[in-house]
Amino acid sequence: MPKDVQSLLSDTKYAFNGEEPPELEFGVMLKPDVVLEAIRRALRAQGMFWRQGGAMQMTFYRNVAGVSRPIPVHIELWRINFMQTRVCLTADYGTKDGTVSRALMRELNSLKQIFQIELCSQPGAPTPAWLKKLVVDPAASPFVLSYLSKHKDAEIRTCVADNALTPLSTLQQLAADADVNVRYAIAENHNICRSILTFLTEDENPYVACRAAKTLLRIGRGEAALLQDLRQIVFDFEVAASPV
Repeated sequence: MPKDVQSLLSDTKYAFNGEEPPELEFGVMLKPDVVLEAIRRALRAQGMFWRQGGAMQMTFYRNVAGVSRPIPVHIELWRINFMQTRVCLTADYGTKDGTVSRALMRELNSLKQIFQIELCSQPGAPTPAWLKKLVVDPAASPFVLSYLSKHKDAEIRTCVADNALTPLSTLQQLAADADVNVRYAIAENHNICRSILTFLTEDENPYVACRAAKTLLRIGRGEAALLQDLRQIVFDFEVAASPV
């Protein structure tokens, strides 16, 4: 299994004109059964259910922002040669709407990214450099960020916590992450909502709890009584940490 996604994937083709259902096609330097299993793992990780339409065909439904009803997404794979597979993703809204088509194309591109991530997430393999760039991208897909919030690499999860586009529900999960560095990154983020920071003031790690309290104090949120409690948390921590 190549460790770099660039050695796995070949050219990507887009079909998008606002008239026909948007389509995205790309090649993978792996056998079709390996690619299909990676796609299934990625869908299962997101709680998605699919209908098998043949040995190498499947359909599932996605809720897409700006679209009023779930959209069927069709996936078809076919073998090019012994070690190369083509993957085609198609989303059909059923009407000719340029705005909807653009939203669906963004969705297809996000799906392609999570399939890439799954293909490269093999046991023992290092985190590829392209993935670290993706997770700090200010234009990253919230869907992809949510997917990466479960990545094995704590550095990737920390970057997800720092990205302004990460959904609130994902941040709530990361606030309970097993890695203290992930929780600390959230605790010092001034863009995090008050409820999550308040939750972290009770963290079992005193550094995380104090950092969350200081962040809340700095952004000036909360009622007077809450602010007084937070000052007390900071004071108690500093007294306990000072040398006798």
